[in-house]
Amino acid sequence: MELIGILLAIPVAVIISVFYVLILSRLVDAWPTVAVPLRVASWAPIVAVGCHLTIMNLVGVLDARTLLGTRFDSLQGLFVLIPPALANVMLLYSREHFSLPRAVFTMVAISLVGYSLMVLGGSVNEVLYGPDGIGGPFGPAP
Repeated sequence: MELIGILLAIPVAVIISVFYVLILSRLVDAWPTVAVPLRVASWAPIVAVGCHLTIMNLVGVLDARTLLGTRFDSLQGLFVLIPPALANVMLLYSREHFSLPRAVFTMVAISLVGYSLMVLGGSVNEVLYGPDGIGGPFGPAP
């Protein structure tokens, strides 16, 4: 059942990325002044998740969860913001925002990043809470 969910996530990620790029292009065409603040604000989740991934790679998932406490779960929640933030940074860095090759490359990139973060989040949760969700070192006490 999990495999079906993972396989269905790939086309869903592609479809969502296409819609996000289209919405972003319409938004920036309607209000060009929003591009710079949107690009600057998009760096915050990218940097936070980059630091989170670095900590997990340096000390391991279990020690990172122990070190960060409940902030670990909040940083895991930021994974959802990474694909749109990455699209903002990739598309809004210059005046000519939406050339077709750049838009297609961005859609592919954010789809791959979104899928990779979904798989990573599942793996991290499996380490912390066990494959059934009730075991593991941070699962509910028996």
